[in-house]
Amino acid sequence: EDCDFTKYFSKGCAPGSEVGSTFCAQCKGSGKPVGDEDRCKARSEEQYYGYTGAFRCLVEGAGDVAFIKHTIVPES
Repeated sequence: EDCDFTKYFSKGCAPGSEVGSTFCAQCKGSGKPVGDEDRCKARSEEQYYGYTGAFRCLVEGAGDVAFIKHTIVPES
């Protein structure tokens, strides 16, 4: 059976998700005020991309849950 994460999380940032979906709602992009092509892209320009980006999202208050490696907190 498929697991529909939208039933558990109302919005978030999962870079690489379909732009306009609830999983792109909290993404930050590169920080450009207008025309940010990096928003929700699965690449380092998206500030919430990867383990470090997921932790940044949590620390900045944009998310309540982050899936990270156990080594990320001491490194950051």
